[in-house]
Amino acid sequence: MTFDYLASFPIPIHIMPPKLRGLLEPIGLSPTQLVEVASKQETNNNGDQAEHLHLLMAVVPEGESGPIKVLRESCHGVVEYSVPCGDTPGCSAEFSPSLSGYDYIVAAWGDNSFFTFNLAEKVWMTLGLTPRCVGNDQQRIVYDDLGLPEFSVAEGEVSSEYHYKLKRNVCWRMSNEYLRRYLWLRGSRGVRVFYYSVQLPDIPAIREIMDGQSHVLLKPAEGVAWYELDIRNHNGGLLLQLWASVEAVSSELCPEQSAEGILWPGSTQPMTHTRANALMSDSPVYLDDRFLQKYEQSTFYDSMPAHVWGHWCCSPSYRGQWAFTECQRVGRNLIKVPMRELYKPKPDREIVHARAFAIDPASLGGLDFKEEHVVAKVQRLLDTLLRLGDGLSALGTVVGLKKSALELIGFDRVEVVANGWLNYPMLSRLAQVVRARSRTFFDQEK
Repeated sequence: MTFDYLASFPIPIHIMPPKLRGLLEPIGLSPTQLVEVASKQETNNNGDQAEHLHLLMAVVPEGESGPIKVLRESCHGVVEYSVPCGDTPGCSAEFSPSLSGYDYIVAAWGDNSFFTFNLAEKVWMTLGLTPRCVGNDQQRIVYDDLGLPEFSVAEGEVSSEYHYKLKRNVCWRMSNEYLRRYLWLRGSRGVRVFYYSVQLPDIPAIREIMDGQSHVLLKPAEGVAWYELDIRNHNGGLLLQLWASVEAVSSELCPEQSAEGILWPGSTQPMTHTRANALMSDSPVYLDDRFLQKYEQSTFYDSMPAHVWGHWCCSPSYRGQWAFTECQRVGRNLIKVPMRELYKPKPDREIVHARAFAIDPASLGGLDFKEEHVVAKVQRLLDTLLRLGDGLSALGTVVGLKKSALELIGFDRVEVVANGWLNYPMLSRLAQVVRARSRTFFDQEK
């Protein structure tokens, strides 16, 4: 991206509303950033300083270098306005929605009263995304990549209505990493096509631009007319309206989240998959147990604790596709896992996630590795309930009430001995990591 939209715009940066400046700035390469790819918003900031934004993102081939002209769709803020008209068979055979011939990221339709939004078919099919719906008052669609998995790759409101005012704001955001991947696959760049308006106080710097007039319409003096800026007197201040096409995202890919070359706390050499696989000694890595929260709080993962060889293991896995192994609980808030096991086949981004919770072994000197953790507490509670159930069942037999421990307390000792917590998911939920007010060295180091 070589064209500087901010520098080419007539309004100085220091007096621009933050929203307008953000619309004219390019998106960086951070893979965690969420990029606004469609929007229909009406907001009221500081009393009368209302802001309106209608935004779509066009997929423009890289062969068309430089800015593109203002597209007519910026006026309506939708890809397709109303429905095709005609009263003969086949009159819409050539119907092909587009942004003045360009593809789009979000399929937006409206007719001035009702508006609907969804991720474009080409986008979710190219990237292999799976939708899920959030209902009730929210009415949102969220797209996930279940292959990795990566959740909330793209999401936004399904619909809105307009009756004198917009019923609710609509905003679609997409992962910068996936958006750039799509654009790279298409050999294209992402261009914001938008209408923006804001009511501003009477600012001398903008009056200078108006050159003493009460209403001006400005366009670039040279080159492509990538913006049309309308400024006029309105309600004791200045109403600024802008129609523009601004390149926001190039097809340059985000840096991959790789576990190759990560330096772990306490190590002097970066770790690679080859080095980790060659390790024969234990070489433990210690993780704060908040590492587990990502997996415990999602139904997509299996994170049930298991008692193995006298130790409690909490090794998250994903639908039989990959798993952490030998993640052993030690002390109150620690997970110990051998480096070799940590690097066994799984998506690199999961190893990177674990690295964010790694503890320097030098900080562990004063800790009690035998201190009871939350899983052991739950097991102790379960043992107590099983003893209570056995006692109540025996007492019932004496008084003529023949009921098993399972009927009385809801747990079966035989089942627990045979399969652990497998058939009692409430135990796993009870043993989940909780953000406590006071934690160990991990918070102190932060």
